[in-house]
Amino acid sequence: MKRWVTSLILGMGLGGALTAWVGSRYWLTRHPPVAPETAGPAQAEAVRLESQTVPESVQRPTPTTGDLRMTPVVMAVRKASPAVVNISTEQVIRARVNPFGAFLEDPFFERFFQDFFEPYYREYRTQSLGSGFIIHPKGFIVTNYHVIERGTTIVVRLVDRREFRARVAGTDAEHDIAVLRVDTPQALPVADIGTSADLMVGEPVIAIGNPFGLSHTVTTGVISALHRSVRTPERVYHDFIQTDAPINPGNSGGPLLNIYGKVVGVNTAIRAEAQGIGFAIPIDLVMRVVRDLLAFGHIRQTWWGFRVEESLRPRGLEVTYLYPGGPAETAGIRLRDVIVRVGGQPTETLEDFYRIWESLPPEKDVVVEVLRGTQTQTLRVRLQALTASQAADVIYQLMGLRGVLVTPQIRRQYDIPLESGWLLTEVRPRSPAAAIGFQAGDVVVQINDQTLSSEEALVRSAISLFQVARAAVQVYRPPYIYSVEVPLFTSLAGGRRTAA
Repeated sequence: MKRWVTSLILGMGLGGALTAWVGSRYWLTRHPPVAPETAGPAQAEAVRLESQTVPESVQRPTPTTGDLRMTPVVMAVRKASPAVVNISTEQVIRARVNPFGAFLEDPFFERFFQDFFEPYYREYRTQSLGSGFIIHPKGFIVTNYHVIERGTTIVVRLVDRREFRARVAGTDAEHDIAVLRVDTPQALPVADIGTSADLMVGEPVIAIGNPFGLSHTVTTGVISALHRSVRTPERVYHDFIQTDAPINPGNSGGPLLNIYGKVVGVNTAIRAEAQGIGFAIPIDLVMRVVRDLLAFGHIRQTWWGFRVEESLRPRGLEVTYLYPGGPAETAGIRLRDVIVRVGGQPTETLEDFYRIWESLPPEKDVVVEVLRGTQTQTLRVRLQALTASQAADVIYQLMGLRGVLVTPQIRRQYDIPLESGWLLTEVRPRSPAAAIGFQAGDVVVQINDQTLSSEEALVRSAISLFQVARAAVQVYRPPYIYSVEVPLFTSLAGGRRTAA
């Protein structure tokens, strides 16, 4: 019995050993060992990761200047962001309401309550968002005029979350530019201002702003086109930069940067329905406007004193009218000269001239290249700012009208029911205006869409007369306001579009 038990135990042991040996050989045939010197990169990495645990902070090093992710776009954004601000405005709207609600909104009851009860008003508060950028360490900020147009309270917020109450330092609705000022004892970061004169189609650009309230949002794209004219319900803007960098509501007033982080434009969200199309105001024009606003409180209107029209042979702008004693005539420009270059830039079209003219401030000498017959002449024109008295004389010379701006005193004296206008004191005999029927005592309300409410508006209207062959005029003669077109004196353009 003992011998049988002993044999059973020995058999079980030998069987277990044999099973273990056979199993190990089978495992090696299915999973051969990998020698360290012959292992592939992926296998070696798997073995290494299994043998040790590496903290995530060590696996993902922080970016450095040598990091491939530190692209020019990243560096440009880091450079410009401290000077980009978010702008929020609050507007108080006072509206007349029916104190008895919708129950008595019938027009009969409306008239009844207007006759027997004092009007009831309710105030509403609305908020809007925009962007801007700092141009001076003492707190001067550039943005769009439409961002702060009706704001009663303006708050500026920096990227470091500092907030300031801002006040308006100057505005120009014509170019949609506004300058704000914040008071701070510390110097603020300033944007690096570039130039828009050498921009190239296809050049990469970066927009930073506050679209839909999303603070300091960065979008990128390229310049799609230059010198675009964009029409809005209010006016036509010239010389816009077009980009495919998304420009959404809230981006307005923010900077458009080149790849070096320099500001080359001011983003303007004027086409809400546009998809993949954004616009920006060239920075050269913006800074020309800003300098005038801060130095003079308004934009000085540069004038040349001539009218030009496009000429095909030779290619350029032909002078069709010279104002006596104006900058062009004083410099030696003559009728029928063809202007081919201004300030070194070609002027083949009227849009070329508009673009150059807008960016040139008064009291500046500009080299003008003209073709006179077959000879090329180089002249130096001293640009001037058109004064209100000169503007009145321009209107007299071109239209045959003299007048005075309507003031509260004149309004009472002549019983004029208008808030503004230009009261005619003289109509030149045999002038275009006299032929139409203008009379002393009429009140000119508008000239070429310029409402004559100030001396600045009078100057702008006079400048506009150099850009057309016929002036669009609104005139008040009791009890109506009439709209008429007035042909201008010495217009040789034959009704075609002209400018200068």
